[in-house]
Amino acid sequence: MIEKNPAIGYQKEYWIKEAPSDTQVLEIINMAKENKIEMVAIHPSLMKNISVTSLSYNLLSYGITIRDFTDFYEEIFRKMPLEDLEESWFVREIKMSSTSWVINRDIN
Repeated sequence: MIEKNPAIGYQKEYWIKEAPSDTQVLEIINMAKENKIEMVAIHPSLMKNISVTSLSYNLLSYGITIRDFTDFYEEIFRKMPLEDLEESWFVREIKMSSTSWVINRDIN
């Protein structure tokens, strides 16, 4: 999505789809330094992994900002990434909508 919207001012340099190995952590740190990366957005599900936590601390020491990917996406595109919505979100929203409908119906 980011690469399709260059006007937002960000570009994707590297995409981590799963927790990196120790070797990959070092490669990512070196790549981030060489490319003068200013910010890294990490998916919340990966933040629980020890190698990603280590990567985050190392990047912070180089002045690189670490952001939650979901928050970053929502801030940039003004919507939640669909793949990050959990079933509980749908249940909560449907329940809230149903409650609103019942309340409105009772009032009318």
